[in-house]
Amino acid sequence: MAGERHARLLSKVATYGLQGPLIQQLCTGALDLLAVNGAAFILMSDRETGALAAVAGTRTPRLEDLQFTLGEGPCLQSFESGRPVIEPDLLRDARARWPVFVDAAAELGARAVFALPLQIGAARLGVLYLFREEPGLLSGEGFADAFAVADVGTWLLLGMQAGAVPGELGEGLDGSWTYRAVVHQAAGMIGARLEIPLVEALTRLRALAFAAERTIYQIAADVVERRIEVVR
Repeated sequence: MAGERHARLLSKVATYGLQGPLIQQLCTGALDLLAVNGAAFILMSDRETGALAAVAGTRTPRLEDLQFTLGEGPCLQSFESGRPVIEPDLLRDARARWPVFVDAAAELGARAVFALPLQIGAARLGVLYLFREEPGLLSGEGFADAFAVADVGTWLLLGMQAGAVPGELGEGLDGSWTYRAVVHQAAGMIGARLEIPLVEALTRLRALAFAAERTIYQIAADVVERRIEVVR
């Protein structure tokens, strides 16, 4: 049954006549297939890196960036737990889980968010991130199709990575998020200077960005250019 659903899903996406890599076509097609306003395939690792492998919806990149900047949100929770995270109404009861993310996401127009793991067995690649402008769950068929989109996307991403040099991203997976490299460079500098783990260094960057009401990318650039010195 799963194979039939996957085939039907890809056949439906093909009728849209979309351009670009198949992973991007699948992501864009998901907006109509799942009746959502935004979708993204996000590559993640245990070091909290996040990379948009494919994105659809004009506000989706900003909504995903919120989680990377704040260090909280459905994608991080789904990746860490290996389980789907489903929140049909952000403004009703999600603040206990994501006290800062909720209001910031609502300001960008998100009222319902869904994150599904991209994984095969114990191997975790990232998450499929979906959001809607109106509160409410996906339909029963919508959830089944969402899991099928996640499954197909996982295999597509594995295929794109198959021929890559160990430690490097595969062709087509190395362009749209390179601006994030400055954040990890800054975290590395802070970690080396203060002799603290990279995760703690990234937390310090986030705190600085929040306190200064600036983006984490702006703060990171200042650290790399030595316009800001982070001390204990």
